Amino acid sequence: MRALSSFHHNCLRQICNIFWPNTITNTILLQMTNSKCIIDEVTQKRFRWLGHVLRMEGASITKTALSWTPQGKRPVGRPKQKTKKSTTWRRTVEGEIKDLKMTWGEAENKTKNRAEWRGRVSTLCSTWSEEDKYVSKVKANYCSHLLFNISNYRYIKLYPTADIV
Repeated sequence: MRALSSFHHNCLRQICNIFWPNTITNTILLQMTNSKCIIDEVTQKRFRWLGHVLRMEGASITKTALSWTPQGKRPVGRPKQKTKKSTTWRRTVEGEIKDLKMTWGEAENKTKNRAEWRGRVSTLCSTWSEEDKYVSKVKANYCSHLLFNISNYRYIKLYPTADIV
């Protein structure tokens, strides 16, 4: 997930024409572009899909596949990972549910009420308060001013005789 987040920030920096040595922090970059952290987006989509699957009828293939475990012994080879770096979708979701201090059964019960689950998922990844929104506007104004100055500097550097007002 760290690599995905890094790629997302690099793409946003290229879109905004922010290059070295004119650098800004990732939080200012996200607030300036009015976008969320990609990890929060993926987590929110994952929980929305989980709610959808857990509300399905008991005989659906998708719900069966979510709780299915293969029979027999595990073959010789690489052992299943027990760290936060999960190898399956279900283990990833179980780890995130544990981070929320919920059990799998509690999550199943809460998904039955669609409105409550949607509210929980939407507030799950929203980290901005009203004060943060105000601060982000101030920082966005500062960053747009900074970008304007940077672009003028580049223009002057390319065309030293040009007059820019």
